[in-house]
Amino acid sequence: MARFFFHVRDGSGGLQDTEGRELATLTQVEAVGLAAVRDLLSSDLKTGIIDLRPCLEVQDEAGAIVYGLPFNQAVRVITS
Repeated sequence: MARFFFHVRDGSGGLQDTEGRELATLTQVEAVGLAAVRDLLSSDLKTGIIDLRPCLEVQDEAGAIVYGLPFNQAVRVITS
């Protein structure tokens, strides 16, 4: 297993994950990342403001970005 760090990047710097999470595969990294972004967006929904501009970046222990997910790609918005 390897440790991965899930950072949220936005125009003001974002949130740094200092603890990380141990996962076995990149498929697991992608699934955990998608769930994390959707969880953050669901919290935003309660305030009535959803910001789709940030991006999730996942780094491995060496600091290499192994996965990225713009928030606007984590959901599908249907308006009509």
